[in-house]
Amino acid sequence: MRMKSLRMAAAAFAAVALAGLGLIAPTSAMALPSPIIDPTATVTLNIAKFLDNTTGQPNNGTQQTVSGTPLEGVDFDVYKFTTIDLTTNAGWAASIVLQDHTLTAGEIADGFVTVNSVNYPFTLVTTVTTDAAGLATFTQAAGAGLYLVNENLGTSTTTPDASTITPSAPFLVTLPMTDPVNLTSWMYDVYVYPKNQADSILKTVTDGNLGTTNQNAYTVGQNLTYHLASTIQATDSNGDGSINGADLSYYYVGDNLSTYVDAQSVTVSVGGTPLIGCDATAGAGTDCDYYYWLDYAAAAGDEVKIIMSTSGLDKIVAAKVFDAAAVVTTDIVATVTSVPSTGIIPNKGEFIPSEGWWIGQGGTDLTTPGTTTPPTTVPPTTTTPGIPSNEVVSKYGDMQFIKYDAKTSAPLTGAEFTVYRDLNNDDACAPAEMILANQIGSPVTTDASGAVLFTDLQLSNFYNNATQTDLHYYCLVETKAPVGYNLNAQPIPFTVTVEGDVTNLAYTVGTADAQEVQVANEPSNLGNNLPLTGGAGVAAVSIVGLLLVGGGLGYYLVGARRREIEQDV
Repeated sequence: MRMKSLRMAAAAFAAVALAGLGLIAPTSAMALPSPIIDPTATVTLNIAKFLDNTTGQPNNGTQQTVSGTPLEGVDFDVYKFTTIDLTTNAGWAASIVLQDHTLTAGEIADGFVTVNSVNYPFTLVTTVTTDAAGLATFTQAAGAGLYLVNENLGTSTTTPDASTITPSAPFLVTLPMTDPVNLTSWMYDVYVYPKNQADSILKTVTDGNLGTTNQNAYTVGQNLTYHLASTIQATDSNGDGSINGADLSYYYVGDNLSTYVDAQSVTVSVGGTPLIGCDATAGAGTDCDYYYWLDYAAAAGDEVKIIMSTSGLDKIVAAKVFDAAAVVTTDIVATVTSVPSTGIIPNKGEFIPSEGWWIGQGGTDLTTPGTTTPPTTVPPTTTTPGIPSNEVVSKYGDMQFIKYDAKTSAPLTGAEFTVYRDLNNDDACAPAEMILANQIGSPVTTDASGAVLFTDLQLSNFYNNATQTDLHYYCLVETKAPVGYNLNAQPIPFTVTVEGDVTNLAYTVGTADAQEVQVANEPSNLGNNLPLTGGAGVAAVSIVGLLLVGGGLGYYLVGARRREIEQDV
């Protein structure tokens, strides 16, 4: 018995030794990785989704360490090609023709790809969604095959909002893949890292500047400038091995100017370098980087629309590659044509960062114009809006002035007033500033109630879309006095701090509100009569004087006659 045990132990030791030397075949439990695909094996696709994840990592299906913000709630539709069998060499030969094909939204919707007149159908297997770690996992038993993965932001509930995210391009993946580390086997557990960027557009407005120009848009008829800064994607979205404008395929900026402003001009630059713009309504251009519509849908309020050409796309992507902080800057100069009763003019812009984003939001294929041929159709409408900007506002208010008698408090009609800007912005209202160039509107005359109203003045304490502590001042000048009253000796500085129309036209002297200034007038010479030659007392003196003169003349004549008589005698 002891001998038998020794023989068994020796045999086991020999078997292990021989197996270690590779001289005997391993059992199924000890099987080494096979160079042949196992059609019964379970395949797994791990989709790791991050915002602005680190580039430069191996793109070989293995798990990587990446940085960036995990994106939770992103949906991925996973399709499988039904006529391609990757467990056969013929299946791999058939799939290679799809390698350089750029998938479109239309093909995904149709459920097949056509290459060289051959259709390659695919069907939806499932939709997977990323978790809090940004990971979505697809697992399929006996699932070897060629798969199409499409990021579906239209159904996603991401943070940040899916509407601000540019999706990664649809991609193909084979399950399994040859193990890049052990080239003698297949890797059934594959990792992919499709990159996302949260796109955004920031809007600002310049409607008030300090200095020699002071307020630009201080009232109706003056200009303001809207500025939009929109982000740029710079990744190889189409998988052609290079980064250029074709990866975006489309780029659009829009601005809804409402009915209160009228666009005058638009300029676009990237990274501080101006681009060449062409009016889309003027026909063919030359070397146009972008086309624009200044006054589209004017009946509903001016709307500025801008679309990049192929050269414009190349330039903005090149600027982004050169400088990661580069953005597209759009400046729109517009004239204030009217002010609503609220006194607030709102404005918001939008943009489409790429065709991939547009399709991810449910849009259809878009066409990018060339450098000499304007688009034949106006860029997208609000049926599928672009990524919205923040809203900016400009604020205007009214100011009422009441003219009254300083003694009696009675309202005075017939006083004429003019408003000027205080360019020095020091509330001094120096007389030298009261010139035509600084005048706001025409002179206005007080009515029977002593009131005069100046409307649509930009707020003194709110401009450039922010509350300001450095106030803008206005100057009231009385340019014509009521009959029997003095002019005001100097301009009256005032500020406008409440937006909207004046709603209370009633007044009581001494109780002016925030939208009313009361101006007293004194009677000429304070109501006193000056001494005047020709008055009643002077007339009496004049009569006495005439009598004296007459008496003297009579005495002279009588004396002269007496002397003549004496001489005759």
